Amino acid sequence: MALCVNRTGEAQIISLPAELLYYKNVFTLNFSSMTLSEGVLPLRLVLLVVLRVVLTLMLEGFVFYLLRFHDKRSWMTFFIINLITQGFLNTVLSGGWINGGYLPPSLILLEVLIVIVEIPAFLIALKEGKWWKRLLYVVSANLLSLLQGGILLSYLPI
Repeated sequence: MALCVNRTGEAQIISLPAELLYYKNVFTLNFSSMTLSEGVLPLRLVLLVVLRVVLTLMLEGFVFYLLRFHDKRSWMTFFIINLITQGFLNTVLSGGWINGGYLPPSLILLEVLIVIVEIPAFLIALKEGKWWKRLLYVVSANLLSLLQGGILLSYLPI
């Protein structure tokens, strides 16, 4: 296996040992020497978690807004509950507890667990809207974020 790097019209081939190629392995390319070294940048994990959480909050916030939750207290409830559940989800995903080969079923199982936790949390803590609208929010927002997460995880590493 090889990596072809094209820089300013000049292509260079860098060999990659087959035993180092697996899903969670990350390399850093030194452009000046055109060498690869195994390892990650120190802020990589933080940036990936922040990106996943922000994109999820934007999607779920859009659903929240579409269902006409507008009170300031409702939005505070939204952020508190979602930051707790997203913190849990990203701790599990980033903690190395899930083998890359089992990620899709694990992601679905984790999302189901989040729905089970968020339903009573939103039904009790959120005072705006009828109970069925709060339930609709939790189920629809989490279904959409599961789809979004599946797509993001196929493009972004964990």
